[in-house]
Amino acid sequence: MELRQLQYFIQVARLQHVTKASEELHVAQSAVSRQIHRLEEELGVRLFMQRGRNVQLTPVGQLFLKRVQGVLQDLDRAVNEIHEFMDPELGGDQAGVPAQSRYAAHSAGDRLLPQAAPRRQVQIPARHVSFPHPRRRGRRDRSGLHLAVPPSGTSR
Repeated sequence: MELRQLQYFIQVARLQHVTKASEELHVAQSAVSRQIHRLEEELGVRLFMQRGRNVQLTPVGQLFLKRVQGVLQDLDRAVNEIHEFMDPELGGDQAGVPAQSRYAAHSAGDRLLPQAAPRRQVQIPARHVSFPHPRRRGRRDRSGLHLAVPPSGTSR
């Protein structure tokens, strides 16, 4: 099982259309179909059923989708923890804007996570807040939005 297969699977499941998924993934439709087919062969089950021009998850496909999303989120958290450990600037007094997981389908992030991420108000007792650029997340180039936040009780 390859990470790419899981990324393609999530995208096809979200859009319920192989061609649309391939367009968002910026790969050929045949490549997406081939990877989905290989994944189904490896698992020994059908993950999708054809519905006209669309596809729909089978019951086992729905179960698999929930598990795969959780696994990819755990993987993303693990990678972020390593980056925070290795780069002290990333840890501590920071808040990040949810960006598409590096391991989920990349081009879906702008539409998928704003709907999926819960909205929260957070009080940050920070001196520095960094919002990484979603396309550069996890790279040494930390371009994005950076704000200086004075500690409580101080004035400018």
